[in-house]
Amino acid sequence: MIKEIPKNLTSYDLLKTLAMVLMIVDHLGYYFFPDLLWFRAFGRLSAPIWLFLVGYSRSRDFSTRMWVSIFVLTLSSYVVGLPILPLTILVTILIARAILDPLMQAIRKTPQILYPVCTVLFLMTIPTFPLFEYGSVVMMIVMLGYLVRHK
Repeated sequence: MIKEIPKNLTSYDLLKTLAMVLMIVDHLGYYFFPDLLWFRAFGRLSAPIWLFLVGYSRSRDFSTRMWVSIFVLTLSSYVVGLPILPLTILVTILIARAILDPLMQAIRKTPQILYPVCTVLFLMTIPTFPLFEYGSVVMMIVMLGYLVRHK
């Protein structure tokens, strides 16, 4: 018998599922099949989806679980001899969550600053890329998610 689809299932739930599948493909490629670059090429598509959803989400959660996850990922990278910088994407997400609302309030108050803000974020990508994954350009994707939510 075919199970009925829940009524509260949204396209954003499907986006989360797609992002999760792509993230698994990316990690499989990184850890188990480093010579098969197509795993990484497809898998890297998960990050923009997650970042869009960070902006779309109403939550700006800074949970203990998130901090513990950051600590465990950073410590495990250190233990296995991987570089600590750039910091994990979880740090990038926390930074984006922390500055999204004040930034978007300023843009909503003065819409003319949107293009200069995006220009600065774009130009800051190269200097910020070594510090945290994906650099400052992530904020443009997060801002897009926010704008879709708030029209």
